[in-house]
Parts: sequence; C-alpha cells; structure tokens
Amino acid sequence: TLDQTLARSSLWRSMAAMAGSSRKRPRTFKSELGSMVYGFGGDESPDPQTVDVLEDLMIDFVAGIVQRASAAATKPGKLRAQDLLYTIRKDPQQWGRAKELLLLKKEIEEAKKNSEVNTNAVETLEAYTVENGPPDVPADDADAQLHSGDEGVGLNK
Repeated sequence: TLDQTLARSSLWRSMAAMAGSSRKRPRTFKSELGSMVYGFGGDESPDPQTVDVLEDLMIDFVAGIVQRASAAATKPGKLRAQDLLYTIRKDPQQWGRAKELLLLKKEIEEAKKNSEVNTNAVETLEAYTVENGPPDVPADDADAQLHSGDEGVGLNK
C-alpha cells in the first residue's frame, strides 16, 4: 500500500521528521486528504503521519505558486486568476485544469443568474395572478381562421 511504500523510503522518514518537529499548525485538510489517499488506492484509514506530510506538501506547493504569482502580479498586492495562470503556464496539466475550473465557475455563475431571473419572473407572475386573477386571453382571429381551415388540408381521409 501507499503507507508501506512511503514508510520504507528515506525521503518519507525525513519528511515525517520535518512534519513532526517543525510544523505545528492546525490540520485543516486531514479528512479530505485521508479520503483522497483512499480514493487513489491507499488504506481506508491512512497513517496520520502520511496525511500530515501530504498536507504539508500541499500547503507548501500552493504557497509557492501563490508567492510566484504575487511576484509576477500586474497589480502589487492584488492577485488575479490571470496571475496564477501566468505562473503555471509552462505546466500544461496544471494550466488546463485551472482553465477548466475557471470556465466551470463562469458556467455556474451564469446558471445561478438565469435561475434567479427565472425565479423572479415566476414570483412576479404569481404575485400578479394573486392580485388580479388569471388574465383574460381573447381569442385571436388569425388563430381561429388558421384552425378552422385545418380539417382537410393535407390529410387523406
């Protein structure tokens, strides 16, 4: 398993020592990373040190990207999505996934906006019907003429 493979490596032992001694931060992503280890074929309940090391690596990785993006930012003190994309531009997998997530975010925002518009329209219509009753719809003469001549047109009886 992943835990056994990592436990045998000297890199693992040095990382575990580093995680155990120098890092005393709250473990925010413990359950998510444990689930990810299991999802990628590891133990259902991975060794806590494995999860701690993975969390340290993940936090260091994200912090490094954010620091590089901040250094390359077009507006100092303000980090934008374009700055992050610029930072990861040389890694096609990271860039593609980030672009995919940004497009998905945009689609979700548009769907929420359309949902709000539809909800507002339904609420307005319901309020109008409650106040005024159902609208009277006069029969349109063009519709009456159109339907009156349909009986034998194009049909073989």
